Order: sequence, then structure tokens, then C-alpha cells
Amino acid sequence: MLQFLAYFGIALWVVVAVVHLVAFLRAKFYLFTYNSQTNKMDNPIGISIVKTLVNYTPEVITNLESVFCLEYPLFEVVICIQDEESSILSHVSNIVKKYPNVDCRIFSGAENVGVNPKINNLMQCYDSLKYEHVWICDSNIKVYKGTLGEMASNLNDNVGMIHQLPFIDLTCKGYGASLEKVYFGTHHARWYLFFNTLNVPCCNGMSSIFNKSILEKHGGLKALANNIAEDHYMAMNFYENGYKLVLSTEPAYQNPSQMSYPYFVNRMTRWQILRLTMLPSGFLEPLIENICLGLFFSWSIQYLYSIYFWKVLFLHEIIWLSSDALLLCTIEKKFHSSLLELFFGWLFREISTYYIFARAVWDRSITWNKSKYKINFDVQSISKFLPTKNENKNI
Repeated sequence: MLQFLAYFGIALWVVVAVVHLVAFLRAKFYLFTYNSQTNKMDNPIGISIVKTLVNYTPEVITNLESVFCLEYPLFEVVICIQDEESSILSHVSNIVKKYPNVDCRIFSGAENVGVNPKINNLMQCYDSLKYEHVWICDSNIKVYKGTLGEMASNLNDNVGMIHQLPFIDLTCKGYGASLEKVYFGTHHARWYLFFNTLNVPCCNGMSSIFNKSILEKHGGLKALANNIAEDHYMAMNFYENGYKLVLSTEPAYQNPSQMSYPYFVNRMTRWQILRLTMLPSGFLEPLIENICLGLFFSWSIQYLYSIYFWKVLFLHEIIWLSSDALLLCTIEKKFHSSLLELFFGWLFREISTYYIFARAVWDRSITWNKSKYKINFDVQSISKFLPTKNENKNI
């Protein structure tokens, strides 16, 4: 029995090593390969860009303004503000006045079609969108002039969704930013790139273009309103009906209003809860994380080949750290944070993942967009209630 377990430990390590390799190769030879000069569109596809906004922060306004500076011939900007009396409205109006040549409309006052606040916010403008292709671009996403041109170049009749690999904007600084970069440039990117290479549905909805007419044929946006992870279910809808999910060659650059260790833990706990709810395989995640897998692999090698446990573990950590550094550097192009900040961010991420997992199993509540939700393991049982003022700080 122990011999079988030892062989299983080695096999599991090899599988995860292959995941590392595939992700690195996909990042190296796929990301940033778009050339705007050789991919000019003769008949540009119209895009409706939807920005959903909740609270005012300088970063939200910066991200919003970046959409108005896109170099693309045919698009509209539709801004959906969750609350009619939000303080952000005056700031948004100033941006709109600054760019009078951009086709833009503002909506305020989310509808109530389900428990998902993002879908509720989107529904106030959804039926009036001018174009068939809709780009949902979250308030924390900062875009660059050529972003839409690259994403639109992937559109055709067989494509249901174009999505982007989430990352952190290169201008973000500090320990919080380094931690976010480490997570999105290593662990998250590794599995995201691996699954997309194998054509396994794995899409994040922070920045994605979808075909509205196709979605409406298969349930529509409103049908997703009672799911918190609407991006996952939308992607599965397209995939199960035979449409392609295409990964953009350009990452989605997040420029969030807050980046700190507590904020990161709260956000990752929310995501972990959703993964455990949607995918039963999520309960195996701790086994393939760095520390747990390293201990298992080191014991397996020592048991079968009598090689000193700590030597194997040390070698494992060096290989894992080097692999993560290569992937991060490939996505970031070069390190924009200090190596010390990145190392401490990496160390914190590797250790905290077990606490995050335990917290997600124990406490099934998440706070998102001014509301708190209790999510049961049967996916559909979601109850919503307003958080306290202190809980609002973690939104």
C-alpha cells in the first residue's frame, strides 16, 4: 500500500510539472503575438463596451477614461452605475464631457432580476445595446489603445466568447501589488493557460467579449442572474453549444482601488468558495499546491530510493520557485517590482493558500458589491443579506 502511495506521489508531481511546462510554453509563444500592422480589419465589428460601476475611487475613473482612448473605429461606451444617487455620477459625467466624440450613454439604477449584483447592474442597459458583440469590462480593468483591436480580431461566427488572462497593471507598486502580481502571474496563470491550451472551459469575466445573439438563443443574460459566478456559467453555455472560447493574446490589466494582504485573502477566499461550489475537484487543490505536493513527493522519493527527504524537498522548492519566476517574467515581460517584494509575495501566497482553503470550507459566506451571500454546496442555494458597516470595508 505504501509503495503504491509513493508511486502515486511521484506521478502526481510529474503531472503538475507538465502543467508548469505547458503553461510556460503557452505564455512564451502565444501571449503578445498580435501585430496590429499585419492584422488590420477591413470591416470592423461593432462593439458595445459596458462598464459596471459601484463606488467612486480615483482608480475607477482612471480605468474608465482608458476606454475612451481606445484606437478602434466602431464602438460605443455604455456606463452602468449601480445606485441612482451614487457620488460617482458627477465624475463619470466629467469624463464623458471630456471626450465628446465618443459614443457614450450613462445608465443608473440597477434592476433586480436575481442575486448577482453585476447582472442586475448590466440589465439596465442590456436590451438597448447597439451592437451584437458586448465587451464586459469591469471597473478595475485598465485598457490600452490597442486592446480592443486585438480582441476583436479573434471574432467570427463560431466564437462565443473572447476572454483575457487576468494580471495586474504594470504601474501598480507596493507589497500588495507584488502579491497580486505573484498570484495572477504564477498560480492562477499556470492553470488558466494550461486549461485553455487543452481547450477546457476556463474563463474569467473581468474582461470578455461575448456574442449577444448567441447567448440569447441559449437562455440569455438574465438566466445567469441567480449564479454568483456568472462568467463560468456563461462560458459553459457557449462551450456546451459548440462555440469557441478564445483566449486573447493580451492580458487583462487590473488596476484595483485597494491592494493589501487582508484584501487578497478575502478575495481569494471568495473565489475558493465558488470553486468548491462549482467543481468538486476543488477539494483536491491542497494536494497539488507547492508545499503539500513537495512534502508528498519528497517522502515518496525517500521511501522508494532512500534519498534524503530534505534534499529532495529543497530541490523541489528551487524548481517550483524558478518555474514560477519564469512564468511571471514572461507575462510581465520584465520584473517591475523588487525581487524581495516578489519573493515575500510568493512566500505569503504559498503559505496562505491552506488557510484560505480551510476558511472557504468552514465559512460559506462571501461579501461582494455591498451585499453578503451565503452559498451552499448545492450551488443553487444562495441567500443574500446586507453586511454590516465593518464588513463593507472588505468589498
